[in-house]
Amino acid sequence: MTNEFVAKSVDVLWDSWLTNFKTLQQVQAEAEKKTLEAFNVQQQLVEKSVAAFSAVEAQSKQFTEQLQQTVKVSTAQLPQQEPLVKWFEAMEQITTQAQQFTWKPNEVLVSTLTETQKQWEETVKTAFSQQQEKRTEVLTKIEELAEQLKESQKQLLSQAGFK
Repeated sequence: MTNEFVAKSVDVLWDSWLTNFKTLQQVQAEAEKKTLEAFNVQQQLVEKSVAAFSAVEAQSKQFTEQLQQTVKVSTAQLPQQEPLVKWFEAMEQITTQAQQFTWKPNEVLVSTLTETQKQWEETVKTAFSQQQEKRTEVLTKIEELAEQLKESQKQLLSQAGFK
């Protein structure tokens, strides 16, 4: 064997190993990218859900206000119907309170969901950033180690008589 052949064989062996290591890191980076894309889709879903919830709440309030206005007009036209007017006012209060009891838990749920989504995404992004820093650091060390191993193996093979 010639010294050039041995040197190239050693280079190919370690370069191949290093390429496989880099490929693994690319797979990890791609998985992180897909995870962040999933967060984006999830965030869009949350935003659309919040918008739909807000629209339903607004329509419900509008309907209730229209109903209350209709009742007020109707009761204003009734002469001497004090008990009926009081009953309609009581119904208005009950309706308002029922809406508050109905919508408040939903608002809290939506708010909690939105905030949790944001916090989770930020936590994951921070973890991915830290992983990327460590991967870069490890890759640099691995590349240095691969070069050292190449040289050591070449010297060992040369000393063993494979020139």
